[in-house]
Amino acid sequence: MPNVPDAPVEPAWLPDDQVDALFSRLIPFSNLAVAVSGGADSLCLMTLLSEWKRRSGWRGTLEVLCVDHGLRPESGEEAAFVAKCAGARNLSCTILHWAGDRPGRNIQEQARLARYRLMAAHMGRSGAQALLLAHHLDDQA
Repeated sequence: MPNVPDAPVEPAWLPDDQVDALFSRLIPFSNLAVAVSGGADSLCLMTLLSEWKRRSGWRGTLEVLCVDHGLRPESGEEAAFVAKCAGARNLSCTILHWAGDRPGRNIQEQARLARYRLMAAHMGRSGAQALLLAHHLDDQA
């Protein structure tokens, strides 16, 4: 698959104490969701969160959310890859599907809005208190 690593990636140079300090702000939460697309940035966040959870003893629920927009033939395979990676880290994963008609223009913007609507609706049902997202330096603002 293009642009998808073979497995979650965690940089060896990122010290655990820095990760723990960053994620320590999450301790008050009991139910979190993490958006994972299958790209390196979100897979890295999922990996760092699962390792922080283990190290810190945080007892909350961490659920992986992956949206299959159905815009490309390989999108289902990519979502299955995310679920496999989450399962390897003992994290539950819910794949959300964008159903219905697709807009004729502004497809990227509409897909982004649909993604957040789907995740927000799921979080309302699951009781997740916050959604964690990953972005890299080359992402557009």
